[in-house]
Amino acid sequence: MSDDLVKRARHNVQADMPHYASVELIEAMADRIEELEGQLQSVLDRETSILRYYDAKLDAAEAKLAKAEVIIRIIASDEWDERLGEAVDLSCEYLADLEGEQP
Repeated sequence: MSDDLVKRARHNVQADMPHYASVELIEAMADRIEELEGQLQSVLDRETSILRYYDAKLDAAEAKLAKAEVIIRIIASDEWDERLGEAVDLSCEYLADLEGEQP
């Protein structure tokens, strides 16, 4: 995740290093990078899960809105008086669906 910084740091521990390079420090840095990468992945996984949850909620809301729109379009049309029975039937069906969704 960090462009293999961990691998490069650990590799340098085993290579000929200048006397001023601290093996312990490089090991600690590599450990910390791995820890942070794990935390970042956990956050990304949680955020993805949240996005999927709300995406499903949005899809459900859009489906409900589409049903209501059909009814409104019937009532707003020039043929509303001829299609009023259809609008009432759809309204009753839609309300029954909504009541069935409540806990």
